[in-house]
Parts: sequence; structure tokens; C-alpha cells
Amino acid sequence: MTDMQLLASLQQLRGSRGRWALLMLRGGHFAAAVVQLKDTSGVKKGHAQEPFDVVAHKTFHRYVVR
Repeated sequence: MTDMQLLASLQQLRGSRGRWALLMLRGGHFAAAVVQLKDTSGVKKGHAQEPFDVVAHKTFHRYVVR
């Protein structure tokens, strides 16, 4: 998949609603969140509103022996 195809796929998903899971891992660090996307079609432009609600989140750190 080319960079442009990947970008087009992400832009298509941008308008979708539902739940998303975000995971980040590296060197003994872990962070995760589940978010529920909101319908922002009725929000006036210029009004500050988060486009998602956080359903759950968790972070932790463990020492890694190398």
C-alpha cells in the first residue's frame, strides 16, 4: 500500500463513528485508551468540543532487563 493510499484510507475513516482502541508500547512503557467518537455534524464551527469521549484508559511502566 502506498503512502497516498494509506492517507486516503485514513481520511475516509475520519468521518466514521464508533469505538477506537489506541495502544502505545515501547521499552517497558504501556499506554492504552478506548474512545467513543461523537457525531460532530450538528456542532457549529468555531465552538470548542472534543470529538470523542474517553471510555477507559490505562498506563504503566515495567523495568525491562536487557
